[in-house]
Amino acid sequence: MDNFEIFTNLEAETAVLGTIIMNNDFLRKVEDILESKHFANEFHAKLYVHIVKMTVERPATQITLKEFFVLIINRTILQIY
Repeated sequence: MDNFEIFTNLEAETAVLGTIIMNNDFLRKVEDILESKHFANEFHAKLYVHIVKMTVERPATQITLKEFFVLIINRTILQIY
């Protein structure tokens, strides 16, 4: 784990992702140090990866991320049934 201890703070993860979604400029400030493996929550990690990839071509906003959320919800429903 490269001397990196995982501390779980879901509220902090949510705050970081929410801040990035509200203003993609914040992604530029953390993307060199923040990696998906730093998220304890698997969904948060996947969302972060998606945001990083998306912002290469277009902004990541609540609207543009809708497709990602729908995809995740549909996969979850399929796993339940």
